[in-house]
Amino acid sequence: ATKEEVRLPTPHDLITQEHVLNVLKADRGTDAQLISWEIKDFTKKGDNMATFVTSVIVSYTEKGKSGKVSYAVKLNPCRNIKELDSSLPKIFTKEISFYYKFAPKLNSVLESVGQPPLRIPKCFHFNKEVGKEAIFLEDLRSRGFRMTEAGLSGVNFSHTMLLLKEVARLHASSWVLQQKRHDRDLGEEFEFLKLGFTKPSDAESHFFSKMTMRGNNVAITMLEHIGGYQKVVDWIKMHKASFMDIMQSMLKSSPPFDVACHGDLHVNNTLFRYDDDGNPVEIMLLDHQVNRIASLATDLNYFLFLNLTGEVRGPNLETFLQTYYDTFKEIVERSGEELTFSLEEFRQEFRNKHCMALVFALFLSPLLVTQTEDFPDASEFFGNTSEDVTEKERENILKAFDTNEALRKKLLSVFDEMEAVGVFD
Repeated sequence: ATKEEVRLPTPHDLITQEHVLNVLKADRGTDAQLISWEIKDFTKKGDNMATFVTSVIVSYTEKGKSGKVSYAVKLNPCRNIKELDSSLPKIFTKEISFYYKFAPKLNSVLESVGQPPLRIPKCFHFNKEVGKEAIFLEDLRSRGFRMTEAGLSGVNFSHTMLLLKEVARLHASSWVLQQKRHDRDLGEEFEFLKLGFTKPSDAESHFFSKMTMRGNNVAITMLEHIGGYQKVVDWIKMHKASFMDIMQSMLKSSPPFDVACHGDLHVNNTLFRYDDDGNPVEIMLLDHQVNRIASLATDLNYFLFLNLTGEVRGPNLETFLQTYYDTFKEIVERSGEELTFSLEEFRQEFRNKHCMALVFALFLSPLLVTQTEDFPDASEFFGNTSEDVTEKERENILKAFDTNEALRKKLLSVFDEMEAVGVFD
């Protein structure tokens, strides 16, 4: 074949008739007969950073009646970016193992204390073949769930409370599971929980370091422009070559706070269902692809600092932490176990892990200053591993920072609050 005739596979190519048939049988039972299916994309620009998500609409008959059902499908993005491609088998192994091996164990704990199962989508089928990975999930949109349009205005109080209660259930059920296994580490039984940032490959470490360095330079550009943040700038310059080490120190075992963490607790990885007045009443946690054993405070710092504005986080932080702790404690005590850390010790652990949020705030700062219409696709974002900020990029960054008050306040509140508790001392 000539060079022009060679076509690289696309994510859509990974969905086969055999996969669709297996999904339908797993969902509707062996009586279901496949009539037809079609792929229907629904994500927008800026989604699909690590993987590619689409949907499959399936027409079928079952016991003489015709029906139609939609499934969400998570696919290898077929990007051909070496550093990312090497991590994709880990990502899919983690998520598939979570749904099929780990979630049932956590749900057994929750059921034993009179709690409903974890609020996660059903998983019907998967393919782990390297390069062709696919996960077929329940399409929660059919049950009225949708993404919240938080944007730069951040996640509000009611969404945050729902999320923290659900994350506390995820964390607490894994904590109880660990206690009931006594000396046997959860990571030994569920080895997928040990994959990832705690033991990255050299290529992954190098890639993350380059991306973080770029984020640091974007942040320095903004902070030097606005003025008054010299202490923060000096801290970033002093530590910017060692952010991978900081990250790994944040993810080290921290008993008694170790739990199975979600690992990417961003609001974009959740869906909400709303009542007739527009109030969120139920949440679903998605994207369990970077789960790991780490301190519960790593998830909480990541979510509360990267998704909320200072106006929501600041005055409500104590309420948020208390709500999480109370939910966690109730599950532990109902299980017959004894919670081995106090509320004050939990608060201190939350403070101890502030650098987790700081590293990711800096890592993601190039995206935070990007207008939606200019948002890069993942190939563009991850493909640009230059550490330096060009003059054109500098102009765009400062323009966004000067004209977008919501962006400015959201980002600066992270630095303000961390400076107030001595992170930069």
